[in-house]
Amino acid sequence: MRNKAGIVLIPMLLVSGVAHAEATVGDLSVINSETILLKAKVSRATAQEELDAKSKVIVGNDDVDAPVVKSVYGAGGKLFATFLYGSGVAMDAKQGDTILGGFKVMLVSVDKVELSKGSKRLQVGFSGTAPTVSPQSVPGMQQAVVGQPFMPPVTRPPVIKP
Repeated sequence: MRNKAGIVLIPMLLVSGVAHAEATVGDLSVINSETILLKAKVSRATAQEELDAKSKVIVGNDDVDAPVVKSVYGAGGKLFATFLYGSGVAMDAKQGDTILGGFKVMLVSVDKVELSKGSKRLQVGFSGTAPTVSPQSVPGMQQAVVGQPFMPPVTRPPVIKP
């Protein structure tokens, strides 16, 4: 009787041990899968932050020496932009060209022109006149103090008697 109980007990212990081992392997598999998924999410978030930092577009001219776009022209997918600088210089360029001030033309379309300088990217405004630089925006440049124009005192003309 003792042998029969041992024969029945041993397979039950083996089955319960294998079942317990499979559950542990299954748990480890789930944990491993979740870890891989979390690492992938972290990697994606890091890549997205890098992309956002590199492709940050600034609307308007925060850069003092940035030009404005006077016009966009071209045909057959080759568009050129005419850039105007505060100094009065006008320059034509297409996508991929580098223009005065070290700006690279990143995009030229009929409704938008983007330049980049270093890691900074900016959307250039359209204007028919060259940009002006306000003295407050240039470090070291002071506002000129303009007084009233000099005017001699008003006097009556001399009266000549006949």
